[in-house]
Amino acid sequence: MDEEDHEALVNLFTTIGKKIDKPGARDFMRVCFKKIDTFIRDQRLSSRTRFMYQDLVDVRAHNWKPRRKEEKAKTLDEIRQDAAREEAQQAQQSAQGGNYRNDNRGGGGGGGRGSSRDDHRRDDHRRDDRHGGS
Repeated sequence: MDEEDHEALVNLFTTIGKKIDKPGARDFMRVCFKKIDTFIRDQRLSSRTRFMYQDLVDVRAHNWKPRRKEEKAKTLDEIRQDAAREEAQQAQQSAQGGNYRNDNRGGGGGGGRGSSRDDHRRDDHRRDDRHGGS
Protein backbone atom coordinates (compact mmCIF):
# COMPACT_ATOMS: atom_id res chain seq x y z
CA MET A 1 0.00 0.00 0.00
CA ASP A 2 1.25 3.50 -0.76
CA GLU A 3 0.51 6.61 1.30
CA GLU A 4 -2.55 7.50 -0.77
CA ASP A 5 -4.03 4.06 -0.05
CA HIS A 6 -3.49 4.52 3.67
CA GLU A 7 -5.09 7.96 3.55
CA ALA A 8 -8.07 6.58 1.60
CA LEU A 9 -8.53 3.83 4.19
CA VAL A 10 -8.48 6.32 7.05
CA ASN A 11 -10.96 8.55 5.20
CA LEU A 12 -13.22 5.56 4.55
CA PHE A 13 -13.31 4.59 8.22
CA THR A 14 -13.75 8.21 9.27
CA THR A 15 -16.75 8.49 6.96
CA ILE A 16 -18.52 5.20 7.62
CA GLY A 17 -17.03 4.07 10.92
CA LYS A 18 -19.92 5.16 13.10
CA LYS A 19 -22.43 3.35 10.86
CA ILE A 20 -20.55 0.05 10.70
CA ASP A 21 -19.13 -0.06 14.23
CA LYS A 22 -22.11 -2.01 15.61
CA PRO A 23 -22.34 -5.24 17.63
CA GLY A 24 -22.99 -7.28 14.45
CA ALA A 25 -19.69 -6.14 12.94
CA ARG A 26 -17.63 -6.50 16.11
CA ASP A 27 -15.36 -9.24 14.69
CA PHE A 28 -14.79 -7.34 11.45
CA MET A 29 -13.91 -4.15 13.34
CA ARG A 30 -11.61 -6.06 15.69
CA VAL A 31 -9.67 -7.47 12.72
CA CYS A 32 -9.50 -4.06 11.01
CA PHE A 33 -8.31 -2.20 14.07
CA LYS A 34 -5.81 -4.92 14.95
CA LYS A 35 -4.26 -4.28 11.52
CA ILE A 36 -4.47 -0.51 12.08
CA ASP A 37 -2.54 -0.97 15.34
CA THR A 38 0.24 -2.68 13.38
CA PHE A 39 0.28 0.28 10.96
CA ILE A 40 0.65 2.69 13.89
CA ARG A 41 3.78 0.85 15.07
CA ASP A 42 5.23 0.28 11.58
CA GLN A 43 8.30 2.55 11.38
CA ARG A 44 8.49 2.03 7.62
CA LEU A 45 5.36 4.18 7.24
CA SER A 46 5.66 7.96 7.31
CA SER A 47 4.91 9.77 10.57
CA ARG A 48 1.98 11.43 8.84
CA THR A 49 0.41 8.07 7.98
CA ARG A 50 1.00 6.63 11.45
CA PHE A 51 -0.57 9.71 13.05
CA MET A 52 -3.58 9.49 10.71
CA TYR A 53 -4.16 5.96 11.95
CA GLN A 54 -3.66 7.03 15.57
CA ASP A 55 -6.20 9.83 15.08
CA LEU A 56 -8.62 7.26 13.65
CA VAL A 57 -8.21 5.07 16.75
CA ASP A 58 -8.79 8.14 18.95
CA VAL A 59 -11.93 9.12 17.04
CA ARG A 60 -13.30 5.60 17.42
CA ALA A 61 -12.52 5.65 21.15
CA HIS A 62 -14.59 8.85 21.44
CA ASN A 63 -17.64 7.34 19.76
CA TRP A 64 -16.61 8.57 16.29
CA LYS A 65 -16.67 12.23 17.28
CA PRO A 66 -13.84 14.19 15.65
CA ARG A 67 -11.54 16.23 17.89
CA ARG A 68 -12.17 19.38 15.90
CA LYS A 69 -14.90 20.56 13.63
CA GLU A 70 -14.15 19.85 10.01
CA GLU A 71 -14.10 23.00 7.91
CA LYS A 72 -16.09 22.76 4.72
CA ALA A 73 -16.32 25.18 1.82
CA LYS A 74 -19.28 27.53 2.06
CA THR A 75 -21.96 27.65 -0.57
CA LEU A 76 -22.72 30.92 -2.34
CA ASP A 77 -25.96 31.18 -0.36
CA GLU A 78 -24.06 30.83 2.92
CA ILE A 79 -21.61 33.53 1.84
CA ARG A 80 -24.49 35.86 0.94
CA GLN A 81 -26.19 35.17 4.27
CA ASP A 82 -22.95 35.91 6.16
CA ALA A 83 -22.49 39.16 4.23
CA ALA A 84 -26.09 40.23 4.92
CA ARG A 85 -25.67 39.39 8.61
CA GLU A 86 -22.46 41.46 8.83
CA GLU A 87 -24.09 44.42 7.07
CA ALA A 88 -27.04 44.26 9.47
CA GLN A 89 -24.65 44.19 12.45
CA GLN A 90 -22.72 47.18 11.12
CA ALA A 91 -25.93 49.10 10.51
CA GLN A 92 -27.10 48.32 14.03
CA GLN A 93 -23.77 49.41 15.52
CA SER A 94 -23.86 52.65 13.52
CA ALA A 95 -27.37 53.33 14.77
CA GLN A 96 -26.18 52.76 18.36
CA GLY A 97 -23.48 55.36 18.09
CA GLY A 98 -20.49 53.65 16.59
CA ASN A 99 -18.43 50.57 16.85
CA TYR A 100 -16.68 50.72 20.21
CA ARG A 101 -15.07 47.33 19.86
CA ASN A 102 -12.97 48.33 16.85
CA ASP A 103 -12.30 51.93 17.90
CA ASN A 104 -8.52 51.82 18.19
CA ARG A 105 -7.90 55.54 18.49
CA GLY A 106 -6.83 55.05 22.07
CA GLY A 107 -7.45 57.42 24.90
CA GLY A 108 -5.54 60.37 26.28
CA GLY A 109 -4.08 59.26 29.55
CA GLY A 110 -0.47 58.51 29.11
CA GLY A 111 1.37 60.28 31.84
CA GLY A 112 4.53 58.49 30.86
CA ARG A 113 7.95 60.02 30.59
CA GLY A 114 7.83 63.31 28.81
CA SER A 115 4.08 63.71 28.80
CA SER A 116 2.70 67.16 28.05
CA ARG A 117 1.26 67.33 31.54
CA ASP A 118 4.75 66.97 33.06
CA ASP A 119 6.11 69.57 30.66
CA HIS A 120 3.54 72.09 31.89
CA ARG A 121 4.38 71.36 35.52
CA ARG A 122 8.10 71.86 34.89
CA ASP A 123 7.40 75.11 33.08
CA ASP A 124 5.28 76.34 35.99
CA HIS A 125 8.06 75.53 38.48
CA ARG A 126 10.64 77.29 36.33
CA ARG A 127 8.47 80.40 36.15
CA ASP A 128 7.98 80.29 39.94
CA ASP A 129 11.75 79.95 40.46
CA ARG A 130 12.48 82.90 38.20
CA HIS A 131 9.91 85.05 39.94
CA GLY A 132 10.86 84.00 43.46
CA GLY A 133 7.82 81.84 44.04
CA SER A 134 7.02 78.27 44.99
